[in-house]
Amino acid sequence: MSVIQSQEITDHLAVLREKVFGSDQYLPQFNLLIDDVLALSERMSEGSFVASVERMMLYGKNLFSPLFQHTRYVSL
Repeated sequence: MSVIQSQEITDHLAVLREKVFGSDQYLPQFNLLIDDVLALSERMSEGSFVASVERMMLYGKNLFSPLFQHTRYVSL
């Protein structure tokens, strides 16, 4: 099972959709963002360098870093 297909990642994405972005109820456009970031992470080869510009530590951690565990991920 790849990192992307793990139950932990599935649960993390559910929390992002429901609690962080409210995409299922209020802001469905964030589903596009989450789906696109997931698709991008699936295309990245192991060990690839990934730089992300996001509000780091907004909720106490990087929101998308769990999707890139197989890469060298840096948030700016």
